[in-house]
Amino acid sequence: TSIFQIGGTVGGLALARPLDKHGFAPVAMLFALSLPIVGSLGFLVGIASLLMTAVFFAGFSLLGLQLGLNAASVLIYPTAFRANGSGWAFAVGRIGSVSGPVLGGILIAMKLPLHEIFLLLLIPLGVGTVASVVMARLFGTGFQDSVSGAPDTATLAPAHDAIGGKDVIAAAHRRRRAVLSL
Repeated sequence: TSIFQIGGTVGGLALARPLDKHGFAPVAMLFALSLPIVGSLGFLVGIASLLMTAVFFAGFSLLGLQLGLNAASVLIYPTAFRANGSGWAFAVGRIGSVSGPVLGGILIAMKLPLHEIFLLLLIPLGVGTVASVVMARLFGTGFQDSVSGAPDTATLAPAHDAIGGKDVIAAAHRRRRAVLSL
């Protein structure tokens, strides 16, 4: 409900500054924080005040993670590949956003108890925790474009020109002007 979304907004805002200052480590910590919170949701069904508090913190951690992972692409990909890498990361994320509700529906159709469904959610969160800890160790405070093997813009410019980059763009602008003048 709305308390989940409010928690997510607060979580995203709370993660922004530490992500900028400390790199990927806050994402790993928020993943670890989400494990007990999400695991407890199925057990708090009869206690409204505790359930709403847990839902707020679930939103804080899960939606905060979503915003943090989106922003973390700046830390992971060098400038030359950032748009492409972020696009692929978002595309892979869409697979989860489609398959998650389908899997949830299957689990509900299997008539699993609610607490078991929430405990099963800990599997992908655990995988995400391990992956984010590895990423924090690999990238520290962020990917530096000066890292060996990362091409700089001077290296990429001749390749861009060799495939007709400037000519292709100029031709597209000419076609667009021609179409607009009709």
